[in-house]
Amino acid sequence: MMTMMNDRILQIYLESLPAHEAVVVKRRLDSLREDCGCRFGSIVMLIVTISWVIHTLLMPIAGRAWQSTVAIGLAVLFASALIGKLVGLGLARVRLYLAMRRLHRRLCGKAAQKR
Repeated sequence: MMTMMNDRILQIYLESLPAHEAVVVKRRLDSLREDCGCRFGSIVMLIVTISWVIHTLLMPIAGRAWQSTVAIGLAVLFASALIGKLVGLGLARVRLYLAMRRLHRRLCGKAAQKR
């Protein structure tokens, strides 16, 4: 199984591609490297928070003070943001690894065809 490519090997791979294609591949890999997981984290946070608000409005809160409801809501908000961000980072790393593996396989396949 291939480990993460270092920059020198990646540069060699990109140089073996046609120039217009190398630019597209490099942009894609850079985008995946810089992905911070914020978009996915915000989506998860928004969905969970909306679900929490709907749950709170529809379920009776007998015996619970409004302060505890707000405190639980804030905890749900922060926990969902953190979990979403971590999952987003993980997904970005997996997508980067898969893109680099595809590039590696593609170029190794081209080299084998030339022999």
